[in-house]
Amino acid sequence: MKRAYLSNNDCSSSITVKVNVIVFLLCFIIFSAPSMAAPLLFHLWSEELPAPTPSPFLSWTDDQPDQTDGVHSWRVTDPTLTIYLPEQSCGQAILCCPGGGYWDVWHGTEGHNLAEWLNEQGVALAVLTYRLPAGVKEIPLEDVHRAMRLMREHQREW
Repeated sequence: MKRAYLSNNDCSSSITVKVNVIVFLLCFIIFSAPSMAAPLLFHLWSEELPAPTPSPFLSWTDDQPDQTDGVHSWRVTDPTLTIYLPEQSCGQAILCCPGGGYWDVWHGTEGHNLAEWLNEQGVALAVLTYRLPAGVKEIPLEDVHRAMRLMREHQREW
């Protein structure tokens, strides 16, 4: 009975083939995954922030920073508009104002997570992280109006 033995060359070529296959699969996964461009971030009130009216039941002050955990924000003092642009635009855009009952803004679960699907449809998404009312309902509405004006100013670009 004749036995077949592997030489060192046979083992190294087997390992080389495995490494090449792994590298090919990794490249395929990385380059075939849908990629989104980095979102654009705009501060709504870069210079003329309307002064919020303090509320007797909330103790927020201007020297306290905005608070966020990546999913929702509270104590928002610097409202922002995050724009997600599609690769191929169909000419439509949506302004998303995430909920939170005027207590906080759930932009992670009701805003940014929609961007990939809408961009695949060719729709631009603008997610607004608005100031909370602190007892004055007009404060978030000022941010929504400012966001709409900003979107209309840049409609040709977006």
